[in-house]
Amino acid sequence: ELEMKRSAVLRQWKEARTSYLKEVSVLRDQMRFRGDPSGVLQSLQSMDVEFYFEPTKMVDPEDHKFLMDVIGEKLKMITETNPQVVQTFDLGQLEKMLQHAEGHECTELRKALQKKAEEVQEAKTALKDYKVKVSDRFVAAPPPQGDMAAKLLETLEAQVQELRADLWQDRRSLQQLQDKADVLQLERDELEAAWQD
Repeated sequence: ELEMKRSAVLRQWKEARTSYLKEVSVLRDQMRFRGDPSGVLQSLQSMDVEFYFEPTKMVDPEDHKFLMDVIGEKLKMITETNPQVVQTFDLGQLEKMLQHAEGHECTELRKALQKKAEEVQEAKTALKDYKVKVSDRFVAAPPPQGDMAAKLLETLEAQVQELRADLWQDRRSLQQLQDKADVLQLERDELEAAWQD
């Protein structure tokens, strides 16, 4: 996105540079003279003004609306005079600029609206998926009925009793091994003492 913006600004700058050079060149050609300078001055008075450089092209499309508001206010200030004394002004340039700014603004708003619509749709889909997950997770299995519950309880109690019996047996075996180890240690100590004597 940054690269696209940079290339757009570069293109805009090149166009403005070219049109500015053309306008400066025309103005210089008009000022150049050979011979009688008064003839050149008379011909300059009869010529119409030509524009090549468009200052509004130097502004980013996002800033066109602000620029248009500034120019509009300035034009109101300029034309707020007695119409019998001052000629009327052509506001066609301002209307074109207004259309351009509004068109760009509408395009940006449409893009933002489309993006928000996609985000809303994604959120709706995620919510729907979440509801399905939750409903699947909490679907209750039917509780055990009468005899089935009693059998399950009996089975669990039997398993607990078996585990307790195994634990008691393991503890008893461990104690027997410890007693045997103690007896063997005592016999070894006695043999070692007898050997040294």
